[in-house]
Amino acid sequence: MKRTLLFVLLAMLALCVTAPGFVAAESDIFHYAISMDESTMIDRLLYEAMRRTGYSMTMDSAPMGYAIQMANSGESDGLASQAAGIEANFPNLVMVPEQLSSVSFPAFAMEDSDIEINSWADYSGLRVGCLYQKTYIMNHLPKDVAEIVQKESFYELNMALLAGECDVIVTSETSGVDLIVAGGIKKVGVLDNIPSFTYLNKDHEDMLSDVAGNLKAMKEDGSYDAIVSGDYYSSGRQKEVLHISSYYPDDPWDGALKEGVDSVLSGHEDISYYNIPLYSNRFHSEYERAQNAYHSVRTMFLSSPPDVILISDVNALKFVCDYYGVFFRGVPVVFCGINDDVEYIWELGGNYTGVYENIAAMETVEEAISLFPGAESVFVINDYTSRGTAWREDVKAQLEPMEEIIDIEYNENLTLNTLLNQIAALPSDTVLLLGDYSVDGEGLYYNQSEIVKRITARTSAPLFGLMGGMEGLGQFGGKYVDPKD
Repeated sequence: MKRTLLFVLLAMLALCVTAPGFVAAESDIFHYAISMDESTMIDRLLYEAMRRTGYSMTMDSAPMGYAIQMANSGESDGLASQAAGIEANFPNLVMVPEQLSSVSFPAFAMEDSDIEINSWADYSGLRVGCLYQKTYIMNHLPKDVAEIVQKESFYELNMALLAGECDVIVTSETSGVDLIVAGGIKKVGVLDNIPSFTYLNKDHEDMLSDVAGNLKAMKEDGSYDAIVSGDYYSSGRQKEVLHISSYYPDDPWDGALKEGVDSVLSGHEDISYYNIPLYSNRFHSEYERAQNAYHSVRTMFLSSPPDVILISDVNALKFVCDYYGVFFRGVPVVFCGINDDVEYIWELGGNYTGVYENIAAMETVEEAISLFPGAESVFVINDYTSRGTAWREDVKAQLEPMEEIIDIEYNENLTLNTLLNQIAALPSDTVLLLGDYSVDGEGLYYNQSEIVKRITARTSAPLFGLMGGMEGLGQFGGKYVDPKD
């Protein structure tokens, strides 16, 4: 696996192109607010315009309604992008008089649908899916739509359409950003294509002409088009690998993964490596993990995107898929630690490769039975996190043919103490098989090594494992998945 990842990472980095950079002093910080689902292409256009003005920049994200209020109240210095005319309702905002981008409103339906959207009136009588807080869309939909189905993300809109919850979905699309849709869905129309502008709080009105002039100059010297196309990088910069991991740096599994990555990249001084952990041990829901990592990713790559994204384990893959269109459009993705194909990988638009994780459950159980021929049952242990669930399903599929010759039982989602009591009470002719277990039924986190020690302290039944790095802790053996390799 290590050799495969080395080849893939270095091959992708070799394809990255460096474009000319521009130099200007950065003396002050300008604080923008932006809609959470707005592409980071907008961040990079504004970063370059502000840099030429002599400012560095931060970008605070929020749902669009809140982002507008933040800029209007002065909590933020400006609003990143919005259609013209918003100042009529928010008098503390002033528009920079040079177009930043443009926004259109594409509609999507099932491939076998005969729906065509050529005007807003064409939505009449239809069940329409859209995102929350899309004021422009809500104001333009006709009053006689059959139903409005609102979702938190474009992925959820796709799933709603595929599930038959709505007839058509509509969203906003920034110019230069092509939305990726699930299989079986087609575009059935695009409406309006209105210009968008950046806004400053009136306290910074004296900057209007400078920012407008810099945006115009960027269009003239080619840097604007380079940023929009994704080919803009500062001259002389190192290639950048962003590793998004699912757990935390001191976690034995994540730590071994990082050792493996370091062994591949450490000899390449022209490559910078960054790791953003999702802390799945602390944040158990997708929403919590996204909230924790979102700002770090958006801040770290304000000026230019990474060259390659490395993903380890399923929670990191879900995060990158969900935000690929916002943060990473066009950036190649390399994954590891994934057990099988996942339904949402279409969000990457085919721009990925990787190494699947092979769990040797059947081989381990066969060896256990040969070593303990009197064994009558196997007790399989995995937690109920997304990763543990994937391991359990993989193990079940492998061991199904063996159910005719030996009893196989799988643990329930119990507290660790209850589970240990259950293990201690198992018949003496039981073999234990430990997969991935780090979070118990109460949501408490434990190192895998601690789990091994606590199990072996409570039972004399032979414990076999599937995860590497647990040698010498009381496990009898097993064919391990080694995260380092």
